[in-house]
Amino acid sequence: MRNKIILIILAITGFVVSKSDAQTYGNEWINYNQTYYKFRVIKDSIYRIPVSSLTALGMPSTVSGANLQIFRDGQEIPIFVSTNSTLTSIDYLEFFGEKANGKVDLPLYKNSNKQLNPDMNLISDTAFYFITYNTSTTNKRFNFRLNDVTNPPVKEAYFWNKTKINYRGDFVYGSSDNSGASTNPALYTLNSSQYDQEGFVKKFTTAKDSITITCSNPYLVSGGPFGFFKTTVVGKNFFTNHQMKIYANNNLI
Repeated sequence: MRNKIILIILAITGFVVSKSDAQTYGNEWINYNQTYYKFRVIKDSIYRIPVSSLTALGMPSTVSGANLQIFRDGQEIPIFVSTNSTLTSIDYLEFFGEKANGKVDLPLYKNSNKQLNPDMNLISDTAFYFITYNTSTTNKRFNFRLNDVTNPPVKEAYFWNKTKINYRGDFVYGSSDNSGASTNPALYTLNSSQYDQEGFVKKFTTAKDSITITCSNPYLVSGGPFGFFKTTVVGKNFFTNHQMKIYANNNLI
C-alpha cells in the first residue's frame, strides 16, 4: 500500500511539472544572447533615435541597420532605419511610439467587459521600449510607398473626423462592500483587489448635476451621414435606480 501511495505522488508531481513547463510568462520574446537598450515613451508620437546615442551606450559600430529591432510589451514593432548597411553616426531609426494603454491591464480584469477605457493604463502613462540587434535581415520594417500622384482615384464624397477624449478627472475604484450603503452619501469601506469596473473618468456626478462636452467641429457635409458618440458610464453607489438624460444641442435624445 505504501509503495502505491509513493507511485501516485510521483505521478502527480510529474504531471504538475510538465504543465508548468507549458506556461506562458510573457518574457518569451527575450533572447538572452542579445543586448537590449531600454527607454521610455509617455506620449503618442513619431520618434527618431540617432545611432550615435546607441553607440554611446555601447552598441558596436559594426551593427547593420537591417539588424535592428524594437520591442514593446513583448511584441516587435515595425521601424524605419536610414540604411540597411553598416550604421554610422549620421544614421538613425524612426518609429511610431505610444504611451501605455489598457491592453496590458485587460487580462487582470475579472470580467474583461468591465474595463472602463482600454486607452487608459491604471498604473502609469509610461510605456517601455527595447532596442536590440541580431544577425537577421528580416526584422519588421515599414513598407516604402512611391509618392505617385498620376491617375489618382476618384475623390471621396466625405470623410469621418473622429475625436477621442480620455478623461483623467477622477478614478473609480471598482466594486466594494456595502456596509456603508445606508448612509447619505453612501460610503464604501473595502474595495475588491480584483480589477472590476475600475478606471479613470471625467468626474463623479450626483443628483441634478451635469457633465457638458462641446463638439469642436460640428460640421455635416451635405448628403453625408449623421455623427455619433460613444462613451462609458459607471455607477458608484449601491442605489438600484440610476437616472440619466443625454441632450444634444439642448434636445433630449
